[in-house]
Amino acid sequence: MDTVNEKMLILFFVYGLAFFILGLVALLLSDRHNQYKIGKYFWLLALFGLLHGMNEWIDMILLLVRSRWSHTVINTILYIRATLLISSFAFLLIFGIEAIITNYRSKLAILRKTIYIPYILLVIIITSITFSKQGCFNLTTIDIMARYFIGFPGALLCSIVFFRWKQHPQIKLLQSKTINLSFIGMGIAFLFYSFLAGLIVPQANFWPASTFNYPNFLAVVGIPVQVFRTICALITAVSVFGVLKIFNVTSIMKLKEQVETDALTQLYNYHALKLILFTECETAKRYNQLLTALFIDIDDFKKYNDTYGHPEGDVVIKKLSGLLIKRSRAADKAFRYGGEEFVMLLPCTSIKKAINLAERIRKLFNSIKFTPENNNKNVYNTISIGITQYQKNMNQMEFINLADKAMYKAKQNGKNKTCIYQNKKYFFPE
Repeated sequence: MDTVNEKMLILFFVYGLAFFILGLVALLLSDRHNQYKIGKYFWLLALFGLLHGMNEWIDMILLLVRSRWSHTVINTILYIRATLLISSFAFLLIFGIEAIITNYRSKLAILRKTIYIPYILLVIIITSITFSKQGCFNLTTIDIMARYFIGFPGALLCSIVFFRWKQHPQIKLLQSKTINLSFIGMGIAFLFYSFLAGLIVPQANFWPASTFNYPNFLAVVGIPVQVFRTICALITAVSVFGVLKIFNVTSIMKLKEQVETDALTQLYNYHALKLILFTECETAKRYNQLLTALFIDIDDFKKYNDTYGHPEGDVVIKKLSGLLIKRSRAADKAFRYGGEEFVMLLPCTSIKKAINLAERIRKLFNSIKFTPENNNKNVYNTISIGITQYQKNMNQMEFINLADKAMYKAKQNGKNKTCIYQNKKYFFPE
């Protein structure tokens, strides 16, 4: 065996091994039940990696034994190779389509029912026309058609998927350079792979295979296209470990530790507010949704603490916290901002609905009777509430600060009130 063939053997082995590792890691480390919806489609990427790796190993075997084995055996192996190639590219394409649909949610959901059959029919028609012009059934043509119509769009969609999911708010919350670089690596690798494996094909007597093919690529670049494909495969094999850290228990636990609840109230704490506020604002901005904040403060709480003691003050805080939890919808988030201050985030909520909620909370809290120890009479407490709505040109903390200022405006106007900041003006509900 000459030196060139020996190098190609090594190349095919590494090429196949890289994709096999990609498939094995994606299969073993991904979590279909994780909070990231892309997780339930990683088995498709895993099957692509495993099958495509085996396809490259068959190329290696053919290079090694083609001259020794019978024509019948070689043909059988070639049919197996074609099946693996088509299947692997099909799984890659389906992964790309499903992940894109998931990313864009309802906007593209209809494609799930309509895209596959017309696309398969189109591929069959074009392939049949090509066969009829050539006048014979040809495995090389099948290889080319699989690359053009399944491999190229599949790898290109995968590239888009990884670039898009890098921007996902929940992934941004992890604030991991390794994860970010891994998503970029996967995106770049699949982008180049879409052209190198999808458009650079075996030579044939029809365009574009007559121009963009292995011999012409080698003549122009001076390096076999398989070298560049192997580099892309190696990048994906390395990057997939970082990408799948989003499913890793350690990463998820780290995120959960950051988003802790306040020990006294069982509400989210201030640190959780900063994290969740980022997600809610990004979602509101991205999908053009309403997001309203309530900033709540217990009136004269210091005086109450000084008079009856901190344990009695804790009772008041827990009562208000329980009220906020009880009056929250599933999508709402309640936080203990600090001391006697609280914040509520209300997604998809207008100012009018926020006012109604704030007034209900204020009046219900006003009606709660507190009976501090060593005190013979009932004590009633009041709260002041500020309301504002998120605007796209705001940063996250400015949004909360404006609600805070509205709350102070309510205090300045006699306390036990709700004040709204909207269109650069303060007003009180009638």
